[in-house]
Amino acid sequence: MIQNGELNNILEKLAASLKSVYGTKLKAVILYGSVARGTATPDSDIDIMVLVDSSPEELKKYADELCDVSTDFALEYFKVFSIIDICYAEFSQWKHILPFYQNVANEGVVLYAA
Repeated sequence: MIQNGELNNILEKLAASLKSVYGTKLKAVILYGSVARGTATPDSDIDIMVLVDSSPEELKKYADELCDVSTDFALEYFKVFSIIDICYAEFSQWKHILPFYQNVANEGVVLYAA
């Protein structure tokens, strides 16, 4: 199992990698799920939401790079990194309505914010 100090280093490195993928369009990187709540088990994945100043159509162009980042981190650290990218405007509009977005907004740990 990854220790807290090591996890912080991994998450900083992940945020930096995501910044290189999305550039100035990156608005936030948020850790959510069991790791963010402190209830993770050794088999837990690491859930990451990436908020991007982009339309849903534009997000599609990042799919391959996002998959590469997730795969690279999984192979390096032997953990599953479940990374999703969401339009910042969509998240902002629906975060008080959709339960999934509410959970991320309420329990998430911001790793990076522009």
